[in-house]
Amino acid sequence: IQAHAEASMRAAIREVPDGVYRHGFPIDGFDEPLQVRAKLTVAGDTLEMDYDGTSPQVERGINSVFNYTYAYTAYPLKCVLDPDTPKNEGSYVPISVVAPEGSILNATYPAAVSARHLTGMYCAAAAFGALAQAVPDRVMADSSGPPARPVISGIGLDGRSYTLIMFPWGGMGARSIKDGLACTAYPGNDNCATVEMMEAAAPIRFVRKALIPNSGGAGKFQGGSGQDITFTYVSPKPGSIAMMSARFKTPAGGLLGGQPGSLTEYLINGVPVPPNGRQDLQPGDVVTIRYPGGGGYGEPADRDPRLVARDVENGLLEPAAASEAYGAGWRQFAATAGPEPTRA
Repeated sequence: IQAHAEASMRAAIREVPDGVYRHGFPIDGFDEPLQVRAKLTVAGDTLEMDYDGTSPQVERGINSVFNYTYAYTAYPLKCVLDPDTPKNEGSYVPISVVAPEGSILNATYPAAVSARHLTGMYCAAAAFGALAQAVPDRVMADSSGPPARPVISGIGLDGRSYTLIMFPWGGMGARSIKDGLACTAYPGNDNCATVEMMEAAAPIRFVRKALIPNSGGAGKFQGGSGQDITFTYVSPKPGSIAMMSARFKTPAGGLLGGQPGSLTEYLINGVPVPPNGRQDLQPGDVVTIRYPGGGGYGEPADRDPRLVARDVENGLLEPAAASEAYGAGWRQFAATAGPEPTRA
C-alpha cells in the first residue's frame, strides 16, 4: 500500500515542471509583523520546500514546531498533486521540508508554541503560492486561516465553572474554476459546534451568525465569504474571553490578479480590542468577531456579470461594492437594480 502511494505521488510530481519557485509574504505576528519565505524545488519525482529567510522565533507563543510545519506543508501539497490516493507514509516519501532552527517555523526549546497555528497554518499559503508559478490552474488563492480562537470561561448560570472554545472559520480561497467556499475550514479540518450546543455549554446568547457582504476577494472567481458572529454574555457574574487570532493586518491574498479578502475584526460592545490576549467580560457585554474572507482568483474584469448579479441578489455583495470591484455591467442581469438598501 505504501509503495503504491509513493509511486502515485512521484508520478504526480513528475507532471510539475522542474524548477525553483519562490514565494514570500508578511504575516501579522504578535508584537510586530513577521515574514514567511519559501523556496520550492521540483526535481524529477521529488520536491523540497525550504523556509530559509523566514523570521527568527519570537518570545510569544506563536512559534511553530517542525513537525507542525512539515504537516501543514506536506498536506496542501498532497491536496494539489495527488488528492485521490489514500494517504499513508508512502505519499510523503518524495516530499522534504527544511526550516532553519530557531525560526518561527522550527522553534527550539524553550520557545513558547501553544498558539503555533497562528504561524504554522501559513505554510499552506506558501505551498500554493510557490506552486502557482508552475501549475496555476491546480491551486487556490489564500484561505482565511489561521482562524480566531475565542476561549470563554467563568461561572455559568448553574453556578458551576465552564470553559468554551469556539472553532469558527472564514472563507476559503477561490479556485481556477470555482468561487471559494464560505466559512469553511482550511488548512485545518475542525468545525464549530451548533449555536444551540454552545449556548447550552456557556452563558452566551447568539445575536447574529451571518455571512459578511463584500468579504470575499474579488476576482474572476471570488473568494469565500467570512462570517459575523455576535453574542451576548448573559452570566450574572464576570467572566473572561481569551483570543488567539490573525489576519488583522495581512489579509488572505489573491492569485493571478485576484484581490485579497477582508480582515478579521474583534469588538466588545462595539469597541475594537487587541486581537490576542485576555479580556474581562461583564454581564450584558456584547462580543463581535468578524471572520475574514478568502482571496480571489483571476482578474475581476473577467468575472461573468451574471455571477456578480447573483451575488448581489443573494446578499454576498452590496451593489456599490459590486460596481466598484466589477464595473456596472452586472446591473443588466439584476432582478432588482434599484438603490442600495439602507442597513441598520
